Amino acid sequence: MSTRGPSFLSDLERNARKYENLLRALRHTNEIAHEIERAAQFTIADILARLLPHYVTAIEAQRGFVARRSARGQRGRAFDVITVEPANQAAYSVMTSARLEKMVGDGGARILSTHERAGVIPELRGFEARSAVLASFRALDYVYLVGLLDKVEADKYPFLAADRRVLENLLSLLALGVRSVERRQRELQIIQEISERIVDSGAQTSGDGIWQMIARNVADVSSAQVVGIYAYNADRQQLEPRCIWDNAQMAVIGAGAPLARESASLNGAVARTLTPRYLPDVEASPDLFLATAAETGVRAAYCAPLVSRQELVGTLYVASVQPDGIALDQRDAVDRLAPHVAIALHNALLLDRDRRALQIDEDVIRIQQAIADVLQEEKQAEQIRDVLLQFFPAQSDFFVAGYNADTREIRLRIVYEHGELVQNLDNHPRYRPRHDGERRGLFDYMLSHKASLLDVPDFAAWPDVQEIEDDFKADVQCCLIKTLEHEGQLTGWVGFRSYTQPASFNERHRILLEMTAPHIAVVQRNAQLYDQRIREREVVSEFQTAITKLSQTEKEEIEDVSAGVRKALRSLGLYTGDFYIALYDEQRQQVRVPVCYEHGVHLDADTRNAHPVYRSRTLDRRNGLVEWILRNDQPVLARTRREVEAWRDKGVTDLPEAACCWLGVPMRMRNRLMGVMALRSSTAEHVFTEAHIPLFLTIANQAAITIDNARLFQQLDKQHVGLLRAGQAIAAASNELEDVLNIILEQAVRMTDSHLGVIYGIEGESLVLRAVWPAREMERMRGLYNQIPLTAPGVMARAVRERRAQLIADVSETSEYLDISNGVTRSELAVALIRGAASTGEVLGVLNVEHREVGGLDDTHRRQLISLSNLAIAALQSAERTVERRRLHTIAVMGVFGADVIHDVKQEISTIRWAVDRLRDRHDLDAAALSDLGEIDEAAARMRVPDLSTTERSLGAAGASPVLTWVDSTVADEVAFFRKRTAIDVELDQRCDDIQARIHEEWLRRLIRHYLKNAQKHLTSTRKPHIVVRTRVDDAMMTVYVEDNGPGVRENIRPQLFDWEIVHENGPPGRGLLLVSLVAEAHGGRAWLVGSEVGHGACFAFSLPVAPTVTPAPEEFDSPSLR
Repeated sequence: MSTRGPSFLSDLERNARKYENLLRALRHTNEIAHEIERAAQFTIADILARLLPHYVTAIEAQRGFVARRSARGQRGRAFDVITVEPANQAAYSVMTSARLEKMVGDGGARILSTHERAGVIPELRGFEARSAVLASFRALDYVYLVGLLDKVEADKYPFLAADRRVLENLLSLLALGVRSVERRQRELQIIQEISERIVDSGAQTSGDGIWQMIARNVADVSSAQVVGIYAYNADRQQLEPRCIWDNAQMAVIGAGAPLARESASLNGAVARTLTPRYLPDVEASPDLFLATAAETGVRAAYCAPLVSRQELVGTLYVASVQPDGIALDQRDAVDRLAPHVAIALHNALLLDRDRRALQIDEDVIRIQQAIADVLQEEKQAEQIRDVLLQFFPAQSDFFVAGYNADTREIRLRIVYEHGELVQNLDNHPRYRPRHDGERRGLFDYMLSHKASLLDVPDFAAWPDVQEIEDDFKADVQCCLIKTLEHEGQLTGWVGFRSYTQPASFNERHRILLEMTAPHIAVVQRNAQLYDQRIREREVVSEFQTAITKLSQTEKEEIEDVSAGVRKALRSLGLYTGDFYIALYDEQRQQVRVPVCYEHGVHLDADTRNAHPVYRSRTLDRRNGLVEWILRNDQPVLARTRREVEAWRDKGVTDLPEAACCWLGVPMRMRNRLMGVMALRSSTAEHVFTEAHIPLFLTIANQAAITIDNARLFQQLDKQHVGLLRAGQAIAAASNELEDVLNIILEQAVRMTDSHLGVIYGIEGESLVLRAVWPAREMERMRGLYNQIPLTAPGVMARAVRERRAQLIADVSETSEYLDISNGVTRSELAVALIRGAASTGEVLGVLNVEHREVGGLDDTHRRQLISLSNLAIAALQSAERTVERRRLHTIAVMGVFGADVIHDVKQEISTIRWAVDRLRDRHDLDAAALSDLGEIDEAAARMRVPDLSTTERSLGAAGASPVLTWVDSTVADEVAFFRKRTAIDVELDQRCDDIQARIHEEWLRRLIRHYLKNAQKHLTSTRKPHIVVRTRVDDAMMTVYVEDNGPGVRENIRPQLFDWEIVHENGPPGRGLLLVSLVAEAHGGRAWLVGSEVGHGACFAFSLPVAPTVTPAPEEFDSPSLR
């Protein structure tokens, strides 16, 4: 027991493991089978490759493979291995054999083995397999072979029949999903075949072949024994059999009799309800029967309606000899095929109907061909008569009349009386043009009775003969008249009358005239259109010639173009008293009306701007007919006031006032919508008709091209002239900056048709006015907008902040707008003046123009102003160079003058100090006198200045002074002296200990004195004077700040603070701080206004380079030392 126990347990474990592996393989196979049924696309090879590892494990094989070959014509050929398990195994072909071919033919699986110790299975020689379980699997276009090789512990556990059955069952489960897909693919093939047959010729579509093909394929897909196709005859209300197919006999059986739609048949019930119906057992159905049940012995039937274009065209049914023999998937297949069968059946029915009509149309075609050769209306009427008389009695008198439904006018085109053509119809007492109801003729009778055909075989016996005036019925024996209609609208009449005998026209004549009349209406309409087109072509040609002349002489002004349009339209009889053109800028959604006439009077710009219809505006500001045309790019015709008001129902709220008739068309150029051209009549209806639209469109499009060409020409001309004049102004070196900027600004205003232009420069954090056009606005602008803070709202400030052009089509729609025009401006364009790259260059200012109209400025103007801005930048740069040259010249003059002054001052100071020394040697002076002499000597000593030549040498080649000065001690000394002299409270805050500046001591002292004296000069008596002096050091620069509590610096003089002279509005000019700026800059520093608040003082500063730590010996002056 002890030796057998473990072996017994091992077998149990092996069987449990094998059972678990089999379950896993079964689960994976089931999942993939369901996957196949849902998948739109799949590959059997990939699926088997996924399942092979599970099958190898489940059967306890060591290896496995999947091979395949084509299912068609490949018997006796080897199988190509497409996957192996394990994956690193080599793949070989599987050789065929008789036993292998038998297994493939019979289906199922087979165990192959060899009993030789060293032998291998011949078919699997490449794998060197000694045992195997093989199963064949047919799917789509291939035969697959699944092989499991060399079972684990084959000597102990060889492949058994159970292993073969497991593999068969697994592949059978997979085959269920594949067959479902095969059925769907077969349905798609049938649908494709039906579709191909549908597009074939009519003879093929209507023949019996297609119905047999459809019935046979439906039987194949649904596995039904009998398939029936019925066509529905709507006139007879019955279903007529087209094909009854017996799939068991593979033949068509007797079609049987038609089935009434109201019959109790299965087909009739489906035709009535348009709903599929299933009878599981035909014999058990109490209320419905199947027509072919007795003949074919079927027991179950399923019927589906055939519907095409929402119209019943027939029924399709399938039947089985077994009760409940049509499964749900079979019925679903019939439902999927039914729509395609319906299309084929519908086409066949239409073809049969057309064939019957073809015979009737042959005579009419002969007539149509005969009367379609002549285009001119007058000659065509004669041609129609000549052709019709071949089919009508020779003694008939022919006539054709036209009718205008809009004006209700009746006009005879051609009339024969007693075989003779009546001449001069427009002046004939009986046949002259007249309006409907004006007289009581045959046409008036047909209009009042709404009759499309008037057949009076005998006037004497006609009950309504009294309704006809004698003038129209005298001697007339009979008549036959048919209305002419085009596109559903009455256009006239064609007819015959006889003066010889009654009943001259029979049924054949009536049918022929009825069928011919529509074509006569068309060809007559075409003839009218031909004549109209000839006239219109002449008018359009004259119009094009006229506007071409305008382009040569007057640059195609819009007013002249509109005059040419009105003249062309009037020559065609159109009313142009109320006419206007609305131009449209699609990019900015702007509408403007440059020309308008009301009651023949031209409206000027002020009148147009006062009217909401003609005022420039954005597209969304109004909701009128013009806006509708612009949004939909379609013409609008409202022939009556009622039709005008009807547009309210279409969402148009702003309708034209007092318009009895309105016509508007889009103006296009190169597929671009440019605007709308409109006509209006405020007194009469039906003034404009559908016939006017094509002509109006042609003229409007030609006018659009002309207007756009004129606009482009004028823009290019203005741009060329503007740039040329601006360039010439800059090239003239003698011109002042103000003159150059004025010229540039003038060209900017003219090029953009603006009413105002300005150029602002930048100083600090403000825009400063530089130029205004027109020049008369300068005084007003100086007073109100001389300076604009960069942080303030406004299009110009935003252009500078964002460093790019700002185009505002409607200033009322932006909160950034700054009104500098007293409410005149409607659109604004500002271009930043940037030297260098747009993102990194220096912003010098802004060029700004303003227009009176909404949308008056566009992208074209923006590009033009950018070109001009480049010239303005060049002008500013040239001005800067000129200013710099003048400044250097001034410095040079001041240097020469200063050197002479310094020389004289130094001599006088020396004389003063020498005289003071001599006076001190006198013994008769009291203490007060000696004190005064000391002050004189000290003052003289403080007037020392360094020699200019020495200072120039001290700056060195690099512009940095080698002379060094202690900062805090020098500043403290000057502040102490200032306190002593002025008694002003000066607060000293020094943080430059041990710091030396690269400057001569006397120059540093003078810089401090200038700032202190400037602060003293502007202190007021309203508050206690207070001055703060601070010193700071930062990196390589030291800075001295002087802050006071005076009245502050006015905004308008801040740009002049460091100039030679400061201009005051009410008073003499003052001296600026030019010397401070020049000395600081000469030593590598700068001077500036730190800040100022009106009423709270100002703060000035200057900076100088910091000296190294090693202190050279100070430079001595040639004047005596201070005592």
